[in-house]
Amino acid sequence: MTPILPINKIDKINLDNLFSDMPGALMIISKENYGVFDTFMSLVDKNSVDIEIIKPKLKDVEDNLKGSVGVEDIHYVQNIASRIHMKPQIVCFSKADSMTRSAQNAFLKLLEEPGNNTYFVLCTENINKMLPTIISRVQITRLHNITKQQSIDYVRSFGLTDEKRINQIVYLANGLPKLLKKLSVNDDFFDEMSSSFKSAMEMLASSSYKKIIALSKYKDDRDKAISLVDNILLILKNTIISKPEYSSIDKIEKLLVCRDKLVRGGNVRLNLISAML
Repeated sequence: MTPILPINKIDKINLDNLFSDMPGALMIISKENYGVFDTFMSLVDKNSVDIEIIKPKLKDVEDNLKGSVGVEDIHYVQNIASRIHMKPQIVCFSKADSMTRSAQNAFLKLLEEPGNNTYFVLCTENINKMLPTIISRVQITRLHNITKQQSIDYVRSFGLTDEKRINQIVYLANGLPKLLKKLSVNDDFFDEMSSSFKSAMEMLASSSYKKIIALSKYKDDRDKAISLVDNILLILKNTIISKPEYSSIDKIEKLLVCRDKLVRGGNVRLNLISAML
């Protein structure tokens, strides 16, 4: 049996309180690789409510990476909301940020005319893709990183006993449960992340000329470029904890801007160079 994703204790108390007195529409936000939808599903009492899950699809096949939630999905939800429900009906969007703009506009109308005994839960790791008008009409709660001890216990629950590897996984995941799980069960992914982290360390220590040369190999691989930025951010944030410096804060701000532009489709090489030099 796969271990249940751990959750920050304060977040659990908060969510338990929300579930006991559900708002009409709740948006649960987390960082990427937290596993916000899985966390919601592990906490909600499935015996006391009926749950309808809306997942992104590509050509009618579930696809969390490239799929989307379209207007036809919202029409389906409207049909659910129009019915009379004996038990509370929760409609959960497993990846709300995958809703197309048209779907969000259609959902907005649904929010303005909620159905009887129907509640909406929007799980997202990218609130920037949600319309401000939707954000303003839902109650928002954010999930926070789990503690180091929770991370260690979770990694060990997968049967890992090598303390060096456990500590490496805990450091790389930085309190994100879904990432902890993936690093624990997928050796290839662990090796890839470790290699990216090593590259990030070398990048920070390199001269400007060497950085330009090294960054050129990422120009055709957006995912690896984002992973590199994430690892550099992790190193800098941990550095600030032990040795606060304005230069590190400035670098972090540049890297966060760079990451946002990369996610939005900006030029990989130019944005990396701009952030690193």
